[in-house]
Amino acid sequence: MNTQNIPACTHRPAALARARCFVSIVTAALALGAASSASATLIDFNSGATDYSDNFTEFGETGGANFIYSSSAGVGGGGGVAVSGNFDSMVYNTALDGFSTGTVSIEVSVFYKARSATNGTNNTSIVLGLVTSPDVQLSGSAGTWLSLHIQAQANTGGPTNFQASFRGRDGGTGLTGGGSSGTFQVTHNNWYKFSTVFSYDIAAETFSATALILDYGANGLAETPTIVLSFASNTLSNVSLTEAEQLFAVVRTGAPTATGANALDNFSLALTTVPEPASAGLLVALCVLGGTLSRRRHRGDVRSSD
Repeated sequence: MNTQNIPACTHRPAALARARCFVSIVTAALALGAASSASATLIDFNSGATDYSDNFTEFGETGGANFIYSSSAGVGGGGGVAVSGNFDSMVYNTALDGFSTGTVSIEVSVFYKARSATNGTNNTSIVLGLVTSPDVQLSGSAGTWLSLHIQAQANTGGPTNFQASFRGRDGGTGLTGGGSSGTFQVTHNNWYKFSTVFSYDIAAETFSATALILDYGANGLAETPTIVLSFASNTLSNVSLTEAEQLFAVVRTGAPTATGANALDNFSLALTTVPEPASAGLLVALCVLGGTLSRRRHRGDVRSSD
């Protein structure tokens, strides 16, 4: 009886072998494409004061230094940023690729220690946003920006209610229609993770945002955080932001003695982009190669059965 060595991915029947080979090649190609289309950054402020000074610039809405590195202000008593004054912003120094360069989503997140005074006033609590220049204020009537805004709502006689809203400005023109969430409450001085994903619909040329706020408890180390807000916005059109080649991520806080944040930690960014032409071409090439190899295997199977 004649015997024949058969490669591992060409087991009989031949059709099944070809399918397995092709799926393996395509899976590898997709994994390569996914790896090349996403990037992430985390700054945990545990390496020292340079984590803040090298990576962020205070906007200075109210003058002075309202954001100060502290070795004990962060989650679990580690390094973090102490907030000492009202209504100010810290800008991440590294420019991000704009949506005009192929970016389809930017996720910004930060841990913050929430303040929730009884009878809270109608003021900003914390805001995550994108601006087209580091000298653009993430509020007011000037500039181009998008934000996911958490604001305290007056609640006479009880804990403060908060509400999320999707806002923006296009070259100074206010944008409306982004929508707002229902109200929610936070526990005074607990740590919360606030995450926002700003997404761009290439076909519709519109932006949307999602917000997620998780309660990590008094020390910020809860293994199973509680969801206090999950919000998906309506869409907004922002031509100036669409055309911007670079963007800057910003965190803005409100009054740390009332309904804002008195500490920040674990700032993170994640960008997802359309694969570059070279990467896309490689995916196609690998898929074509998979089909070619599959056909060659098939012809070899036919000849060996003659």
